[in-house]
Amino acid sequence: MKILLLDVDGVLQFYDARLAERFASAFDWKTSHRDFLMELFADAEYPLAQTGEADFLEVIGRILPGHVKAPDAESYLDTWLKSEAQYNNELLDLLPELPTAYLATNQDSYRGKLIAAHYAPHFEGAFVSYQMGVRKPAIAYFEYILQQLEVSPGQCTFVDDNQPNVDAGEAAGIRSILFQSNEQLFTEFESIGILSRNDGTF
Repeated sequence: MKILLLDVDGVLQFYDARLAERFASAFDWKTSHRDFLMELFADAEYPLAQTGEADFLEVIGRILPGHVKAPDAESYLDTWLKSEAQYNNELLDLLPELPTAYLATNQDSYRGKLIAAHYAPHFEGAFVSYQMGVRKPAIAYFEYILQQLEVSPGQCTFVDDNQPNVDAGEAAGIRSILFQSNEQLFTEFESIGILSRNDGTF
């Protein structure tokens, strides 16, 4: 196995209730932050922002006024980008023992640039949807990666916390693992022979 492809949100980093609290206190909501996010993620242009076909700031600016009394899209995006995640340091620390690793993530251009820069010391490179013009779970997303790396599907392992993305990876011929916990992931790594722990612990 030559290549390991890792998703970011839900695998390498996580967000907890403190993020929701930060947004709730930073803006004067007419509805709620949750209601805003539900409309944002359901909007037809949200996935286009992740393929570089729409501007994420403009999408926020169009939707935010329906939810905030004094809408400021730039301030909202700045709060979003500066929100600290809980990093999966146990997995990051294990990367030197694993095959060559690349990020494989759906991101808009604003957040995508920050994420790629943050993880650059740990990864050989990053496949970020806004740069590729295609996003998971499209099979074309994985075909693009295989073409760029000049490897066969059988030489790759892909990890994601979203079942449709995992299914798409499998459809592209790549061994794909649904992330549930570090213990589960490391056990699966060991079972396919890309990780060995002599003491049986992780």
